[in-house]
Amino acid sequence: MAEFDILHISDTMGLNKASIMTQTSDVVVVGGGIIGLAVAYYLAREQVQVTLVERGEVGREASWAAAGYLSYQGGSSEPGPRLDLLRQSRLMYDGWIEELQEFTAADTGFWYCGLLELCLNDAEASEMQARLAWQQAAGFNIDWLSAEAVRQRQPHLAPDLPVQGGLLLPDVAQVRPPRLLKALTEAVIRQGVRVREHTPVTMITCDHDRVTGVTLGNGETIATPIVINAAGSWAAQLGPAMSRLPVKPIKGTIVLLETSMPPTRELLDSSQGALYPRPDNKVLLGATLVRCGV
Repeated sequence: MAEFDILHISDTMGLNKASIMTQTSDVVVVGGGIIGLAVAYYLAREQVQVTLVERGEVGREASWAAAGYLSYQGGSSEPGPRLDLLRQSRLMYDGWIEELQEFTAADTGFWYCGLLELCLNDAEASEMQARLAWQQAAGFNIDWLSAEAVRQRQPHLAPDLPVQGGLLLPDVAQVRPPRLLKALTEAVIRQGVRVREHTPVTMITCDHDRVTGVTLGNGETIATPIVINAAGSWAAQLGPAMSRLPVKPIKGTIVLLETSMPPTRELLDSSQGALYPRPDNKVLLGATLVRCGV
């Protein structure tokens, strides 16, 4: 990242009142995770002047620690507009990765690895069979494997694991989140996005029902008619009007292991845990999930 400029400004720099200015921008994006960076990328591609502000370092919060697998066919999926949007987004990912490569040589870790969801009890079998039926009817790429076929495919599974079968999703891919974030940050800067790290936003300012800008932690303001809130778990803290957002923080633990050889090529997911193999003999093991906010 040394060849690119990121403006580092924080509340601790001792700025005096004379140095606090009002800047302008067509759009201010609050939050430098994968969503904020992607929004800034597409706006800048359309010649929109964008300022992205991040309270810490770009790409170092939840996006950094994500497992990075790309799918729209999970157990929470059901037919409807949301699934249609997820599917279309997933189908566009290949082209997006190729596009990013025009701006940076950074490796994003994009890889078609497939996903095997393990069925471990009768309730899961019922849910998976129902999902199999409607997704096959919709033309999705999905197959059912018997318990025997699962164990032949995954010989390292524990003998006492109560495998009853599994769903095979060949179209699932993955990225390496830290690498993707690095590539995306380089891409947005190359397109002229003003990226400001260590710059907390304390308030979104308004004139009646119109947004007028943001106030930063050092007292500086950025005048803008459009603010995009991509602050993730902190999205509800940007002002009283935001407090109603249904965004709740969660905490999880995931472990990165290094192996002599990967125990599986495809992602493995189950109600007892998941394995996310990387092509460089690293494996993510996880993940816990604890709701830690009100």
